[in-house]
Amino acid sequence: MKNRKLQIGPTLSKHSIQHGLGTHHLATLDKLEKNYIHFATSTIDLRTIPEYQVLFPDLCFPNY
Repeated sequence: MKNRKLQIGPTLSKHSIQHGLGTHHLATLDKLEKNYIHFATSTIDLRTIPEYQVLFPDLCFPNY
């Protein structure tokens, strides 16, 4: 996925960039890595949240 994002960036039109479209593809490899680490370390398993368990019991407790 990283390679694809890096591949798309240079093909964005000036119009797209000016309007903020696809700008996530303009990141460098270093920025992509930093973003991944940031989001990977700040995520939690939603199945452990009681409100989520009430709304989606079949996803939280698949064996029942």
